Amino acid sequence: MYKLLFAEDESATRNGILESIDWNSLGIRTVQAEKNGALAFQAAEEGFCPDILLTDIKMPRMDGIELSRKIRSLNPQCSILIISGYAEVDYLKSAIQLKAINFVDKPIKLDELTEQIRRAVNAQDELREKKELLKMEIGSMLRYSGFSAQKLEHVLRELYPQLPASLYSRAVLIRVLTADGNPVPDSSLFSILSEVQAVLRGEDSVCIPAIHKSCIQLSLFGEKGLSCCEIEVLLNKALPQYRLYFCEGTDVPLAEYEFSLKQTSGLLPQIFYNQDRHLLTPDMGISLSEPVQLPDLQPLSDLLLTKDREKVKHYIQTLLNEMSHGKKRLSPDGIAEFCFRILLKLIPKEDKFSAESNRDSAAEWLTSCVFLDRMEKELLQEVDRCFDSFGSDGGSSLIDRVLVYIKENYCKQELSLNLLSQQFYVSNVYLCVKFKEKVGKTFVRYLTELRIQKASQMLRENDLKINTIAENVGFDNGSYFTKIFKREVGMTPAEYRKFAV
Repeated sequence: MYKLLFAEDESATRNGILESIDWNSLGIRTVQAEKNGALAFQAAEEGFCPDILLTDIKMPRMDGIELSRKIRSLNPQCSILIISGYAEVDYLKSAIQLKAINFVDKPIKLDELTEQIRRAVNAQDELREKKELLKMEIGSMLRYSGFSAQKLEHVLRELYPQLPASLYSRAVLIRVLTADGNPVPDSSLFSILSEVQAVLRGEDSVCIPAIHKSCIQLSLFGEKGLSCCEIEVLLNKALPQYRLYFCEGTDVPLAEYEFSLKQTSGLLPQIFYNQDRHLLTPDMGISLSEPVQLPDLQPLSDLLLTKDREKVKHYIQTLLNEMSHGKKRLSPDGIAEFCFRILLKLIPKEDKFSAESNRDSAAEWLTSCVFLDRMEKELLQEVDRCFDSFGSDGGSSLIDRVLVYIKENYCKQELSLNLLSQQFYVSNVYLCVKFKEKVGKTFVRYLTELRIQKASQMLRENDLKINTIAENVGFDNGSYFTKIFKREVGMTPAEYRKFAV
């Protein structure tokens, strides 16, 4: 959709055209009309810089030719439509020198004017497509080091003729996360990039978006003092379903753009420590390091033997705090490796059936933890699971938690021993043995009795159909439910409802 500026001194003609044309169907988003060239140019200077100019050729204060020249100085790629009469020969010669897209003869015929506007819109569409291709070329150039600054400037000036003589640049990397803080798949970034391109399509900011390192890369070009503050506001408003983290490099001369980009890459890992800070800049003064050797975990092994849950958790928290605070921090990869080693300590060695799958699960969630706070929380929960699974601290045992889960989810058909083992990070065999030790019956027997108990209550208290009750307590069909109910109770559900008090 485009902006059209309309200058016409005759009010009847001006109002007639404004009211008679379906601008939206032509692809014109906004039309601003003025009664002479001077007012039209003032509107353009104040922010309404048009994609298409429709102007009468002869007007008081500023004629259409001078207005066209001035508009072209603001937007060299503006399409110009000039309304002219046959007697205005001198004006027409000047207009031809301007390379106006076309003339509209007086008296004006609406169908001809509409067609000329449609052609102007088509011309702008072609320009926009060309710009998008050039932007893609620039984005491709900027993803790799060693690009030619001279070639980059040439393409930029072809794309944006209004750029200043002294050209500065700034790189910005945007980490895109889901609303709950999980990484967005690379495949989704392309659709997000399209939305970003739509938001930044205006000429007010020269900003080239691309995908780089699983992030959205923005390259800003213009005068010294470039800022992405307005862009942040626009993107946060346009993409409310995502959490956006901006890593902003300093603005530098165009030839030094790579330096700004390297700054943003260096800031990217800082998101791990700053989930509440959505703008990261080089002046944070924090560096990341890779230690020669990670802390010894023998003290943790000793603490695990004491079966003191709180001491184990405090020890882990202390180590993570030492590695992740201060001016020099361990990198996120280093902390992830450290946490993985802790997890291996927590996996029960005698649980041979689940050790390998637990290691895989641990590695999977570690790589998905974008923030330190979440990683620490998950790690401490794993400590709780470790202690609960062996009932070693006199608190809620693994089976107590399993029983609560069953009572809350017995109505789900997919509830099974396998699902529970995945939910509580233990093997099927281990869970089966511990469940029978604690409850005195197998998981299947316990679940069946619970479901029949709940079904009996429903049969006594309401008039729901048998099939509905079957579904409500976790059976996939009424026939099987009736068979199991009769086996357990000694009568069918219908008979039970009839004779139950």
